[in-house]
Amino acid sequence: MKIKNSLLLLLVSLFSLLSCVNESRVYVKLRVEITDTVSEYRIYFYTRILDGFKGESLPMILTITSPDGRRFRDTISFPLAEEGNYGNVEEVRSGIWRDLRWLYRDGVVFPKSGLWVFSVKQASSDNLQKIRDMGVTIKEK
Repeated sequence: MKIKNSLLLLLVSLFSLLSCVNESRVYVKLRVEITDTVSEYRIYFYTRILDGFKGESLPMILTITSPDGRRFRDTISFPLAEEGNYGNVEEVRSGIWRDLRWLYRDGVVFPKSGLWVFSVKQASSDNLQKIRDMGVTIKEK
């Protein structure tokens, strides 16, 4: 059974509610029920930052927990620029904010069905006051 698009839209709208500050680090925790272990998915990260944010990337720590409790950890740098090697970043400017969406992984197949948990923490406490939201979106290809 495939995840329905309406469920994904609901999850996207909940991400900003899950964002908060903990131990001086912005984080988001997403719980998603995966029932389709055959289809491929795309995993995106998004953030909303003040237009004056300095830096080329936002260092983050991603932890993925599988339904059987196995943890996968990845240290990533969310690119904050459209140029250069960051061709997979989409940017929308709205007033003082920059909304960025970055394709983290394409063609992901989940090996087990069940509840998967994605936790994202910022690896640095620099410029936290300039970050509005962070989130993760999982879309079926």
